[in-house]
Amino acid sequence: MTLAGATIKTADSVGNPHNITLNGILSGTTLTKTGNGKLTLGAANTYTGSTTISAGTLALNGVGAIDSTPLISVAGGAILDVSGLGSALTLASGQVLSNSASTKGIINGNLNTSNGIISITYASGTPSFTVTNGTFTLASNTTFNVNNTGAALALGSYKLISTNLNGSGLVNGSTLPAVTVGGNGVVGGAGTPALQINSSELYLVVPSSVNTNPTNITAIVTGNTLSLTWPGDHLGWTLQTNSVDLANTNYWFAYPGSASVTNVNITIDPAKPNVFFRLVYP
Repeated sequence: MTLAGATIKTADSVGNPHNITLNGILSGTTLTKTGNGKLTLGAANTYTGSTTISAGTLALNGVGAIDSTPLISVAGGAILDVSGLGSALTLASGQVLSNSASTKGIINGNLNTSNGIISITYASGTPSFTVTNGTFTLASNTTFNVNNTGAALALGSYKLISTNLNGSGLVNGSTLPAVTVGGNGVVGGAGTPALQINSSELYLVVPSSVNTNPTNITAIVTGNTLSLTWPGDHLGWTLQTNSVDLANTNYWFAYPGSASVTNVNITIDPAKPNVFFRLVYP
């Protein structure tokens, strides 16, 4: 099937949902999905225009792929369902995943941002995406842009990607990408915004300018987990660990990803009793 700015509606004239499955290759230009039913694509499609999910569900199943589309736009309440794939949907290099407005689109299944671009339209108080039944994995080399459509963001933490309450969705990433905040931006005098994962959800943290004065680390042990936290105005400091010899400064190593967060959770290993931590800046 060749697309020429095609719109596929999965609902009848009075809005009753219908489900459509297309296993042939779609080529040509843009695809717009409307209607509150489900459109399932089961082939490696080659169309080269944007993909817009205005309503309902666009599902990829089996070998279904939309690698050649430069933009995947998910409207508020609409669903990109990749749970039927054999592995996570991985964004192609330069491919953009976006919500169409400052409302919450839904990602169902596993998605890896890889070399792609996440371009979020955001208004304070409303997450841009929610993740269900899978993992939204952020890669360090992902380009991450936030278009703030509301008032300039004050110092604080803002939820960008939420997860469903039953625990079947989560956000993760060992090293989070840098973030650029455009639109109305952040308040004057703020430090550099950064992404942070808390309770498997993704937040944008707007800090004050980095406090370069030394501070304390707060340690709490729960079961076999050591939780280390430090003040929010020290976002940008690096947590270091030394498990060999305190007398040798060459044995201090940066804890991965700690410069972009203000807390870490570490599983305690009883076989390693001599582990130490400190904060350093820059």
